[in-house]
Amino acid sequence: MPVGRVVRGPDGHPSQTIEVTNVVPIYLSPIALDFLELESGVVRFEPPLLFTLDLDEETSQTFVGEVRELNLILSGRILEEVIADLSEQMDFVLREYVASAEDSLADDALALRRKLKERVRRSRPASSET
Repeated sequence: MPVGRVVRGPDGHPSQTIEVTNVVPIYLSPIALDFLELESGVVRFEPPLLFTLDLDEETSQTFVGEVRELNLILSGRILEEVIADLSEQMDFVLREYVASAEDSLADDALALRRKLKERVRRSRPASSET
């Protein structure tokens, strides 16, 4: 676990970190998901959904990534937030593109719909725990 001290400025906000004795490397290896839990249920990806994360260029405090084949941009401060962002976006695209009538979609939306239908399989509905 990283150990160090935070120096606060006159406004009380952190201004500097000093005496850091251990820094944990950031996980930026490619990620492969074969399933994902959504609000609407569990989906499986065939083949697994692949993406990589980087740190945002401006602050290096947020993970950013892209699932190009599905036109999804992901972000989050920690990996769990990135996965939650992906879950929300997958729920949206499945609802808006796969569940919509084909004649209501533009050509690029139809292409995304086809890709989703090729790659994503519903595994089970969301649990109804209360």
